[in-house]
Amino acid sequence: MPEATVEGYVVLQKRIEFYSGLGLMQIARMLRQRFSPTAEFQAYLRQTEALYQAIAEVSGKSVVVDSSKHPLRGALLAHLQGIDLRLVHLVRDARAVTWSRKKALDADKKSGVQLAIKPRPAWYSVAYWAFVNVLSLIICLFRRRQSLRMRYEDFVAEPQAQLDRIGRVCGLDYSATAQALLTGESLKVEHPIAGNRMRMKGSVTLKPDWEWRERLPARDRAVCWLCAGWLLLAFGYGWRDSRSKGARLKSQSWFASLGDLFSCSSASSVSRP
Repeated sequence: MPEATVEGYVVLQKRIEFYSGLGLMQIARMLRQRFSPTAEFQAYLRQTEALYQAIAEVSGKSVVVDSSKHPLRGALLAHLQGIDLRLVHLVRDARAVTWSRKKALDADKKSGVQLAIKPRPAWYSVAYWAFVNVLSLIICLFRRRQSLRMRYEDFVAEPQAQLDRIGRVCGLDYSATAQALLTGESLKVEHPIAGNRMRMKGSVTLKPDWEWRERLPARDRAVCWLCAGWLLLAFGYGWRDSRSKGARLKSQSWFASLGDLFSCSSASSVSRP
């Protein structure tokens, strides 16, 4: 068996994880691998697991957080036998996502923008949002006890309650973090190597972002409801989304009445050395 190298793993990762569009080709390929894994796929799993174990060993930590955004990553990690995986599906209102994706950003590695980001039309953004969230819900059906779903809006409104939920699923105590968020304390950004450009600031504070409510055009709002209104309702969002605690609790219980079928999905992983 040839020795694994960083360069070789990067090539493997691109071939296994890289997706374009909605990732339908990658989903079909992964389903085939589940029943008849190739030598390449097995090598990818071995090296990915070794990477997590090495991170845990070098850092001296028993928990490794993988904040990948696409559910395919969570599905792939579920194949690893040597880690104790937990999945957190963080959902945000499709209209907020649509507004965010309308913005164009030039590549600027110093500010955390690794590649130029082109603005996306509303129909594209909401279709992608719906596809990714439905795929996440399906993936979580196989790990119902090891996963949970959380709305961004609930987290910024009640960080302590939401961190308690994560803690119960992961077996961790986030009370100190919750207290820091409640008092407006800045939290140090640790070791994210990619993702949101706010990681470049060194520290972050919990600050709700409701910009879309004032700036997203009415036509784009209508497109969101036309394309994914059913899923917005399922996640507890309304046409005139309320910020009140009562509305949040009511919407969550409405969704839970479907039988906990959609109570999980993918975003974070916990690993044991």
